[in-house]
Amino acid sequence: YKRQAGVFSSEDAAAYCTDLAAAGNTDWRLPTIAELEKVMATGFIPSSRVPVPTLWSATAHPVRGTWAFDLDNGIKTQLDATVAHAICVRQLP
Repeated sequence: YKRQAGVFSSEDAAAYCTDLAAAGNTDWRLPTIAELEKVMATGFIPSSRVPVPTLWSATAHPVRGTWAFDLDNGIKTQLDATVAHAICVRQLP
């Protein structure tokens, strides 16, 4: 994974990951909410000192906004018109 230190809107987070070229790869993307939940269930925490403890997902919320993962509470949450961190992932071969 590749973590970006700044905070983004959901659209800017998705664009950041899509445009990312890192470690010789250009196929980065935002993870789905299911992927975030699975990784966080293992006890993985990207950083305990983030000013905005929320990670965007690529999954749209059924009513409005986008699903995100709240690191403080360990749950998925619906966000819109706010900012959160972007963690970019890629499919391994």
